[in-house]
Amino acid sequence: MIKFETELFTDSLIDELKILLPIQDEDLWKHWHNRIDVNWHYYKVLAYNGNLIAITARDGKELVAYAIFVVVDDPHHTGHIIAKQDSMYVIYDYRREIGSKFISYCEKIIKSKTDAEEIYQSVLPQKDFSHILLRKGYDLAEMTMVKRIR
Repeated sequence: MIKFETELFTDSLIDELKILLPIQDEDLWKHWHNRIDVNWHYYKVLAYNGNLIAITARDGKELVAYAIFVVVDDPHHTGHIIAKQDSMYVIYDYRREIGSKFISYCEKIIKSKTDAEEIYQSVLPQKDFSHILLRKGYDLAEMTMVKRIR
């Protein structure tokens, strides 16, 4: 049975994420030259300051999905709090079963545990799940373009 939960951003969770990251890296980032190399201290500081929410999905004890949201004052709109998805990953074999439900659970947690007024979700072109977000009431707000200069 799949269980969704909010977890503390502990060294134990980091160890589990380190096991999942090579799978995520190969699945999502194999076309990029630089691979995932996470600055764990950065995330620990966000968590310590109360600006990070870690949400997981587990099949028994196995981590099969996670989402990291950063909750901050919007720098462009004073007094406006946003929750920005920093990273979200669902193992391929679980996407159809839990993908949409996991997003809904993340929204529920953000609504209940933060003062965020908006949720920002990022979608990669090579793993585009924007159709799910659109059905859930999200609007396309911006697109990010990247150009390698070095």
